[in-house]
Amino acid sequence: MTENRNSAIRRDYASRTATFNAMIAHWEKLARNAFEAYRPEDGTTFEQNWPLFLNLLLLDQTIRWSKALRPLSEDCEN
Repeated sequence: MTENRNSAIRRDYASRTATFNAMIAHWEKLARNAFEAYRPEDGTTFEQNWPLFLNLLLLDQTIRWSKALRPLSEDCEN
């Protein structure tokens, strides 16, 4: 039984990892398209700045979700 549960957890983890990687690839494509719309001649700059773009995007998503979830914790006494 434990073996079945562990394999289910591994599949779930692999599925989440694949989903997360697909999301990052999608965000990279969107960022690359937006970047190339303004600076089509300079492709190497995007590669250098992509980690910064990704950090800012993840920070933005974190802030957006924390603001969205704030009303759920207003009545809690932690």
